[in-house]
Amino acid sequence: MSDPHGSFDDGHDVAVRAPNQSQFDPQRAARSASRPSGVTTAGWITIIMSGLTLVLTGLASVGFALAYVEPATFSNTSVPTDDRGMMLGMAVYAAVCAALSLTAIPLGALVLAGSKVARALLSVVAVLAGLASVPAAAGILGVIPLVLIVGSLIMLHRRNANQWFAGVA
Repeated sequence: MSDPHGSFDDGHDVAVRAPNQSQFDPQRAARSASRPSGVTTAGWITIIMSGLTLVLTGLASVGFALAYVEPATFSNTSVPTDDRGMMLGMAVYAAVCAALSLTAIPLGALVLAGSKVARALLSVVAVLAGLASVPAAAGILGVIPLVLIVGSLIMLHRRNANQWFAGVA
């Protein structure tokens, strides 16, 4: 018969651990509490906006791919052959945007956890996403993602964020 606390009938006791001890780390909790608000804001903006972008561009890439493969069933009128290249290009563009978003979501979560490597990688992905969002920035709604990307980059590289990632703050 075994005891729920870790001892057995054979006389050998094993160390008793508190439940979920590995999940509670006082140093991690203190580090999370001291995280600058700009890092928290940038991390959550990254996660939320990347999730929305992933859904929208994922659906768009599937739609453009379907319009390229079978234009007659996708719309009431057939797509002229010269527009099929544009459909393929849009499908590839939307897939690249979806891939950047899919990459940014876990990086945003790791930035919230304090990973310096994730901050560097997220900065690179953010620059690429900013460049990819420039064609969509023709209207006011297209400028919003670009502003959020630039703002998040600024928040991730301010003095207090640099100190926090370095472990000084």
